Amino acid sequence: MESITNTPPGPLTTVSDYAAAVTFASLTVVVTFALIALSALVSRLQQPGLARPYRLPLWPLPPAVALTGVAAKPEDLGTSP
Repeated sequence: MESITNTPPGPLTTVSDYAAAVTFASLTVVVTFALIALSALVSRLQQPGLARPYRLPLWPLPPAVALTGVAAKPEDLGTSP
């Protein structure tokens, strides 16, 4: 059986607490979400005639809203942690 310290998140959990691990995972999700929105904008602006396997309704609103949401701080939204 493989030890938990042999997996990529293993070292993080052995030297930090649960809150730090959750913060790291959340940051990873937010950065990935921002990169997906950014790639949607860039690919559709640089190659507008390329055949797409799907439509993006209300273009360019969804990626713009996503990037705005990623950039917003809790203080901007009227909430604080």
